[in-house]
Amino acid sequence: MAQQKKKDAPSGLIARTKSLNSFKTYVFLAVFCALGGYVIYAGIHASSSEIASGRQGYCLDDNADKTANGSKVDIWSCNGSAAQHWVINGSNVEINGKCLDDYGYGTANGNRVDLYACNGGSNQHWMLKGSGVNTELVNVHAGKCLDDTAWGGNGTSLDIYTCTGAKNQIWYASYYGSSSGGGSGSQSVSAAMADAHSILASYGWDNPTQFGCLDNIYNNESSWIWDATNPTSGAYGIPQSLPGGKMAAAGSDWVTNPNTQIKWGVGYIKATYGTPCQAWAFWQVYHAY
Repeated sequence: MAQQKKKDAPSGLIARTKSLNSFKTYVFLAVFCALGGYVIYAGIHASSSEIASGRQGYCLDDNADKTANGSKVDIWSCNGSAAQHWVINGSNVEINGKCLDDYGYGTANGNRVDLYACNGGSNQHWMLKGSGVNTELVNVHAGKCLDDTAWGGNGTSLDIYTCTGAKNQIWYASYYGSSSGGGSGSQSVSAAMADAHSILASYGWDNPTQFGCLDNIYNNESSWIWDATNPTSGAYGIPQSLPGGKMAAAGSDWVTNPNTQIKWGVGYIKATYGTPCQAWAFWQVYHAY
């Protein structure tokens, strides 16, 4: 773990949903186009997943789980409800049989985003810019990013806006269960974060500052993915323990249990750096900790 080489990011908006439709994955998984730094994932059909905002604790949400054309799309605290079970289907982002839609083919900043019957229009096609926890959703027609208007709270409508890279325009699939599904790793990022809050509290660190530092480390190391594996070093899990077997000190289920991994990781931070923010300061210099 300490000063290990930075791993290849194991995540992305669609890379770690609970499972992938095997037939479509077999046929299309390798099919993609890279255009000026934007990537269109073509033909991939993922199972339902939360799509978390770069703003901690919020998710893309079908307001009141509605199904009518024109239904409001907003942000809401991540809760795992049906209103937050999205499917990435090719370049479409779908829920309840409807597509995430740039209303009226608008191109102006602030044009609203809603749900509408999937029709193949370019205003319903979205590209991924970036990777892992730094992924923007760019509307193909407008060339602008899905945007959490004015950094609002629960119920805040979404729109399109010139891409800035700010957290209110960052989106990523928050399911970090193994791609094969099942096991104790079948748990959302929001649940793992809740575990982390409890664990930090046991050290007297349950405050936004220390949690924010831990979140920065784990987002960069693993995107909170319990089975993230560095293909070069073999570092494993949410804290990227090297070797992974070190985490057995926190529990025999370290291979699949995010809670056990986080317990070990926070203990490691305490013993090595003192606090999560001291560990994050080190990480920013060495890109490892």
